[in-house]
Amino acid sequence: EKHKEKDVWFFNVTMKSAWYPHIIMWYLVIEKLYGKNANINIAYSAEETGMRLYCLCDPDHIIYDTEKWDNNFNDFYYLQTSDELLKSKCGVCWDQTELERELFKDTKYKYETYFIYLKDEDMLPSHTFLIYQDNNYYYWFEHSWNKYKGIHKYKTKEELLLDVKNKFINENNYVSKGASLYIYSYKKPPYHIRCMDFYNYITREKKIDL
Repeated sequence: EKHKEKDVWFFNVTMKSAWYPHIIMWYLVIEKLYGKNANINIAYSAEETGMRLYCLCDPDHIIYDTEKWDNNFNDFYYLQTSDELLKSKCGVCWDQTELERELFKDTKYKYETYFIYLKDEDMLPSHTFLIYQDNNYYYWFEHSWNKYKGIHKYKTKEELLLDVKNKFINENNYVSKGASLYIYSYKKPPYHIRCMDFYNYITREKKIDL
């Protein structure tokens, strides 16, 4: 069971539940990103058969020049290393996906990372995200897209990607109806790569047709 009250995320799950390892992975991302700035607790029942995880993530410590971020992103952005992201506490989905990649590479889960974007003249809204497989199910692991933050379960990879695609289109409905949508599966990019170089890197990766 998961629900959100203001900025507090609650998870109620038993250790025997199929969701238990997934909640632990979510805990690791929160802990890595927010550290002492997050109030994180794990409470076990008396029989130690259940867990309640809750965290308060305070974004107030993230300080950046909003005008610069909105208007000059292409000029100053570069892909941070995981250590740089943990130090800056400020990164877009591109950075956070690479942190998630670092966390998942030492787990038993088979995972992939994806880049989705719309091309509409000079507008290029995009999103990167990580998915992973556990038994016969696929999971969308989302941290940076606040509206869909969490872990989402699907029966097939196609179902997962179509859901992300539809949500992404709805979220970016300001682009023209003639805008082209692209999805790529991509491997780890070079750190410190610049914004448009990142797009160029992605277009050399595996294009997904849905």
